Amino acid sequence: MLLRSRFLVFFSAVLFVALDAEIATSGTARIPVVSDENWKAVAEVVPSNSRTHSFAFDDAPDGSGAARSHSPRKFESLGVRGVNFDLDGNVPYIICEEYDNAACPHGKCPEKTKKCYLEGEQTKLGCFATWLFNSSATHYDTSNMQFGLKGCWHEHMSNDGECLSEDICEADVRQAGKDETQRSLFCCCRTHNCNHKGIVVDPIHPVTKSPLPPAPEVPEVSFLEMFHTTDIWYVFVVLGILIFTGIVSLIAYYRYRERRYMKATCGHHANASHLPLISSECNDETLLSTVDPTPLSENRTPLPTTFVLGELIKQGRFGKIVKATWQTQGAFETVACKVFAYDDADSFMKEIGIFRTPLVDSNPFVVRYIAHESLCDESGVESNRIYTEYHPNGSLHDYLKAHVLSLTESFRMMTTIMEGLAFLHEEVRREHVLKPIIVHRDFKSKNVLVKRDLSTCIADFGLSMIFESNRKPTGEKETVHTQVGTRRYMSPEVLEGATEFTPMAFRQVDVYAAGLVIWEVLSRTRLSDEDDVGPYADPFHDIEPKLGEFRKYIKVLKQRPPIRPALEENIYTRPVVDTVREMWYQEPDGRVASGCVRERFQACHERFLRADSVSIDSSCP
Repeated sequence: MLLRSRFLVFFSAVLFVALDAEIATSGTARIPVVSDENWKAVAEVVPSNSRTHSFAFDDAPDGSGAARSHSPRKFESLGVRGVNFDLDGNVPYIICEEYDNAACPHGKCPEKTKKCYLEGEQTKLGCFATWLFNSSATHYDTSNMQFGLKGCWHEHMSNDGECLSEDICEADVRQAGKDETQRSLFCCCRTHNCNHKGIVVDPIHPVTKSPLPPAPEVPEVSFLEMFHTTDIWYVFVVLGILIFTGIVSLIAYYRYRERRYMKATCGHHANASHLPLISSECNDETLLSTVDPTPLSENRTPLPTTFVLGELIKQGRFGKIVKATWQTQGAFETVACKVFAYDDADSFMKEIGIFRTPLVDSNPFVVRYIAHESLCDESGVESNRIYTEYHPNGSLHDYLKAHVLSLTESFRMMTTIMEGLAFLHEEVRREHVLKPIIVHRDFKSKNVLVKRDLSTCIADFGLSMIFESNRKPTGEKETVHTQVGTRRYMSPEVLEGATEFTPMAFRQVDVYAAGLVIWEVLSRTRLSDEDDVGPYADPFHDIEPKLGEFRKYIKVLKQRPPIRPALEENIYTRPVVDTVREMWYQEPDGRVASGCVRERFQACHERFLRADSVSIDSSCP
């Protein structure tokens, strides 16, 4: 037996020497044909770590560990079996360490191994590893690496030279992300468990093979330094002077042309609309003019000529209201002067047209017109003015802010408001004179004046229109804008931009606004000593004053100002409240007419004066 063992050892040695000699001479190992019994004998004697790459051992199906031969050419592209690969059946594989830092809780998890099989078009098996580092660091500690990812490296023909080494995982530098200082180390290799540890190729920062000579340093010069050390600032100064001079010249020329135009046309705007002015000539010294001696009605007497402006009452977007003194027949009377902005001649002409409409001056609840004039100052700028009667109580809006009304005062205001509005809305014929329909289009408490006896009169006709029978309406240009007025008082159809261009439609717009004005009066009316009247508030005061917000709450949500419960319980104000609800009805066709409102309010006022406790019918008499 001992002799047999020595013989087998000797036979194996001879076989290995012959194989090595063949490899050295031809580069290819040629394995002699050996029977299965001889292979088994060699396997029993030769240790596993002494087996050369020229043998292929497979586990037998019965698990006995017996080996059988395979052609070495079949997997020679993979390298050496046992080093670069092993076989699972007939499928080659390599063992790699597997690790994924992102999938580990708290960044720590045990490393494990994995069999990586040859798949698809792979030509070689391999392992890889990656980890991050700071490329700006001058020293990098490779003994304490924090790997980010380990696993199988599937190498194809297209990236056959990706791995720098077969036995060890040597890393190169690759940019990761937009931060150039944040880079990653990557390595791959082709032996079992070769990605256990990474090796960094020195230096970390790659060096070009033939570096260019360093460029000469050029000192950085700021723009300001260059500006002061060169003559370029002369160019900027000259350009600035030229641009400034050109702008000033254009402004001066424009003002000169405008002044010449104003002087040439001053006082002639009214003639274009067939409305004679008080004076068509400028008086640069006194800014005074003569009053048109033609009376507005037959009982009007010629008026003297002198007006002197005084203190400012109110300033607005389209002009201002000034208190003025009017000298007439040796006496002085305080009047109100409305001074229009020089570019608002349209409103001036519309208002003059309303005041000169037949019979308008006959109604006491429309502000009394006195005179108008157009003047030019020394610069040639035109000043359009309208003089009307002066009411020290001011507008209804200002009066309600400062005063709480009794029921008597409230009825007087409400009835006279509707007297004036119904008069404007009606066609009035007296003998051979006809007053056409007039719509206000900007009815609000600021355009209603309070007289000394607390009756009211309507003012400010800058947006008004006149509807004459069988004639095109006046007071508007060819392009009609129906969405005019103050947003807070706009009716739902005006907010929507769906107003019909008819007298009836425009009258119902005024009625809606008048309903809000009556609500303002009622909100400041005290019915008894116990009645709690709150401070004055505009209609929809809690809504942001934007067109879209008013459209949302008034048109879509159909909201209206709240009415105090005491007003609905009082026998005298309850029918007024019911009428107000009809005035601000959502659909214009469902609103009550201004003439009907006037008659209802008059009936309620008379019954209140008679202290009649009988229930009041809210319908028109």
